[in-house]
Amino acid sequence: MANSGPNTNSSQFFILFKAAKHLDNRHSVFGRVVGGMDTLDALEQVPTGPNDNPLVPVKIEQTMIFVNPFDDLEAEQEEIKKEEEEKKRKIMEEKEGAKRGQWFSNPGEDSENGKAYK
Repeated sequence: MANSGPNTNSSQFFILFKAAKHLDNRHSVFGRVVGGMDTLDALEQVPTGPNDNPLVPVKIEQTMIFVNPFDDLEAEQEEIKKEEEEKKRKIMEEKEGAKRGQWFSNPGEDSENGKAYK
């Protein structure tokens, strides 16, 4: 997505048929053609003028979203959250385990019969 210039209050987007390195890190990528390549091939054949603008109007009349990219993002974020919670739980268990063996906090248990020391 790119804007159409200063004070235009509009935007434009590019449909690319091959890599365009000069656009990298300058504009956002927000889609990918996953079907309808015949339409893309027909669009590529539209004659263009000196500024590479189409000589006849080209309109997108319909699009279809096959995959919601936010589903993947939400699943990834949930996995990260679970991993962080598991790390916190392990740290807490290690801290609690270290306290159990100290005579001033918990006398511990007799390992042979499971009874507390007296």
